[in-house]
Amino acid sequence: MPQLNSCFRFIFAMMIALLLSAPLPAQDSGAQQGQSQKNPDAPFPAAPIPAQIPAARQVFISNALEETLDLAGGPSRTYDQFYAAVKSWHKYQLVSSPTAADLVFEISVTHITHATEVVVGDFPTSIQLRLVIVDPKTNTPLWTLQQPIEAAIRKATAERNFGNAITQLIDQLKQITAADTPVHQ
Repeated sequence: MPQLNSCFRFIFAMMIALLLSAPLPAQDSGAQQGQSQKNPDAPFPAAPIPAQIPAARQVFISNALEETLDLAGGPSRTYDQFYAAVKSWHKYQLVSSPTAADLVFEISVTHITHATEVVVGDFPTSIQLRLVIVDPKTNTPLWTLQQPIEAAIRKATAERNFGNAITQLIDQLKQITAADTPVHQ
C-alpha cells in the first residue's frame, strides 16, 4: 500500500506541475490577436510613439558631429543629402531655427560600437547614419533611428551605398511618423 500512495503522490505532483506550466488563456483574445497580426514576432505589444513625432509640421535639421566620410560633397554631405531627402518628401516645413520647430532632427554618421560586427547584406560595416529626434522645447531625445551604411571598396559603390542608407533612414522615419502605426525595432 505505501508504494501505491507514493505513486498517487507522484501523479498528483506531475498534474500540478503541468497545470502550473500551461499558458494562461488570454483575457482579451481580440486585442491580443490584433497585436499579433500587426507584428507576430513581437514578444509584447508595441509601446506608443511620442505624440510630438506624428503631430509635427515644422522641423529643424541639425548637422550633429560626425565621422569623416571620403565621399563627394565634403564634410556636410550627410546633412545636405538628408536635408534634400526630407525636403523632397514634402511632409514638413523646414525652418531655420530650432525655436520655430516642432521637432529637431539631429543627423550624423557614427561608428558602430557593438562588440560584434554588423553585417548588411553580405558585407560587414562599421559606420551608420544616426538620426536623433529631439523635442526642442525640452531638449529631450524622443526617438533614435540608425541605419548601417554598407561597406564598399570602390568609390562609386560607396556613393551608392550611402544614398541607399539615406533612403532607408527616410523610410524608417516615414514609418514612425505614421500616427497609427506601432513600431518595433
